[in-house]
Amino acid sequence: MMEYERYAQRKKMIPKKRNDMMNRKIIVFGIILLFTGIMLTPCIATDNARLKEILSPECPLIFVEEPGTLSGYVTDTEMNPIEGACIQVDFHETYREDYSDATGYYHVTDIPLCYCMKNATGSKPGYIPVSVSLAITENTIHDFILASTGPWLYVGGNGLENYTRIQDAIDNASNGDTVFVYDDSSPYVENIFVDVSITLLGEEKNTTIVNGSTNGTGEDPIEYFGIWIAADSVTVSGFTIEGCNLSGILISSNHTSISDIILSHNHNYGIAIGAMNTNQSFEQSGYNTITKCLITQNMGGVWISGHHNTITGNVISSNEIGIIVIFSLNSNISHNRISQDGTGVYLSGSYHTVLSRNNISSNDKGIYSMWTSADRILQNNFIGNNESASTFPGFFRQYFFKLDGQIPYPIRRNIWNENYWDKPRSHPYKSPGLLWFFIDWHPAQAPYSI
Repeated sequence: MMEYERYAQRKKMIPKKRNDMMNRKIIVFGIILLFTGIMLTPCIATDNARLKEILSPECPLIFVEEPGTLSGYVTDTEMNPIEGACIQVDFHETYREDYSDATGYYHVTDIPLCYCMKNATGSKPGYIPVSVSLAITENTIHDFILASTGPWLYVGGNGLENYTRIQDAIDNASNGDTVFVYDDSSPYVENIFVDVSITLLGEEKNTTIVNGSTNGTGEDPIEYFGIWIAADSVTVSGFTIEGCNLSGILISSNHTSISDIILSHNHNYGIAIGAMNTNQSFEQSGYNTITKCLITQNMGGVWISGHHNTITGNVISSNEIGIIVIFSLNSNISHNRISQDGTGVYLSGSYHTVLSRNNISSNDKGIYSMWTSADRILQNNFIGNNESASTFPGFFRQYFFKLDGQIPYPIRRNIWNENYWDKPRSHPYKSPGLLWFFIDWHPAQAPYSI
């Protein structure tokens, strides 16, 4: 009788063990589905409102439920308010504008929300106009700093009072002055430090050359850069910058505009924005713009940290890494041609980077993304890369950094949408990978004209 009871007891226990094992499997499977759902949810929404999408001939996606606004303050380089400055936002062959009041405040309204970058210009007679490309949201804030038009100082050329060194002219310049550099004395073998809000113009970008390969001791940090910009509201245009010991241009300030520059054969980066120490990147170097530059044959093309920096309309080619966005907030990267780099774009620790309408082609790897949050990769061309894009979310490390106070931003999913992936696709595009991957739910059927 006792043997029968023990046998019956064992028979009762078997279903219980099987149920326990099944419950464990369900729990594990549920956890996997949870993380997969976080990664793959095909939702496109803003932080503050769910927006309705409609088709438009000007822009494929326009959000019309709530229009966007742009507001902020207009000041001079001494931070005094400027009254009567015009702020104009151009888009879709039209514009919206507003004028600053006695406190310098302006508020431009009724701006359509879409994937297009908007060009915003602050201007007033007697001041140098400032333009910036912005991704407008419901409540975008941007401050304009306008430098007054001052005297011109000349470097090179035949003038009796012209300077022979660029640094000497800058040392004698004041806020709002323009330093014009002739190409007949090129190359200028200098390491230039800009600590005043000026416009620095080269006569012609192909022939006005700054060579930063000076034979310094390395004890002075300036010796590592072709041009180090430490003052706010500086404009630089019309140079070739090459051979620098570290980077061609370092921007450690705000509201700087770099355009029409060739940066090549620099030992580290063509242009570096913000702190090279990533522990202090977020609050440094904001609202800088890099446009219409050729950045080629450097170790890295562009390093971006800080906040609200814009890289648009550049050719970035034949670097080990084209663009590095690291511990950066609200970067805008658009309408660039990024090709023949080891990695086209490397994103790490960034928040709300908007990467749109770029031609990313013939790189070993188009985009590599890790530890990023709320980034938007929209309407880019991925053509002829050995690997178009890959991602490593690193949720646990992000949460650790968040709890430890090392990152100030919320942790949200990234959005990949309407990109062109080598060929027309009738189904959503999934990136390579079994566990860490993304899905573009609406891949483009033809490459964009960029």
